Amino acid sequence: MDNIFHHRRSIRLKGVDYTQAGAYFIPLCTWQRECLFGEVVKGEMHLNQTGRIVQDAWQQLADQFQQIRLDATCVMPNHVHGIIVISSGVGATRLDQLENEAGNRYPGNQFSSGYPGSPRPTRNPDRAVPNPRPKGPPPGSIGAMIGQFKSHATRRIWKLPGFEQATIWQRNYYEHIIRSDHEWDQIVRYIQGNPAQWVEDQLHPE
Repeated sequence: MDNIFHHRRSIRLKGVDYTQAGAYFIPLCTWQRECLFGEVVKGEMHLNQTGRIVQDAWQQLADQFQQIRLDATCVMPNHVHGIIVISSGVGATRLDQLENEAGNRYPGNQFSSGYPGSPRPTRNPDRAVPNPRPKGPPPGSIGAMIGQFKSHATRRIWKLPGFEQATIWQRNYYEHIIRSDHEWDQIVRYIQGNPAQWVEDQLHPE
C-alpha cells in the first residue's frame, strides 16, 4: 500500500459526489509531519495524551454523522488513517464515475477541505454584521467530516500545556475511494500492520 502516500501530486476526482454511499480510505498528516501523537515501541503504537484526544475525536465522528460507520483506524506518531463508510446518500458511488485518467493514475486523491486544522475567529469586529459563512465542503460530505474532526481535535489539544494556538494538521488531506472487497482487505491489513512497519514508513521522520 505504499502508493497510498507516494503520489503527492494527485488530484481530487472531478465529478465525484463525496456525499455518496461508499467506503473511503482517509490518511491525515500532522503539520510538517511532526510526531505529536505518541511513539511506536517494539512494533506497537503507544498514544500520548494528544494521541488519545485524536483517537477519541475520530471515534466520535460516528456519533456526529449518523449516516456513517468507521472501520479500521490507526493513530500513528505523525498521522492518522482510517476507513469511513457512508451507508446512506443520494446513491452508491458508481465505478464509471471513477474511470478517468486521474483516478487510474493516482489512487490517492488530494483535496483541501478548507479547514487548516487550527480554527481561528472569523468575525470582523469592525463590521456591524457577521462575515458570511465561508464557502466549504457540502454538508454530510467527506470534506465536512474531516473538517469537523480536525477542528474538534484541535480545540481539545489547544487546552493542553504548550499547544495553545499551535498548528496541528497539514492543510490538505488525501481520500481514496475503495472499489472492491480485495482492495478493502489490503487497506485494512495496511492500517493494522502500520505500527509494525513504522521504521519503513514514508512518513517516518528518519
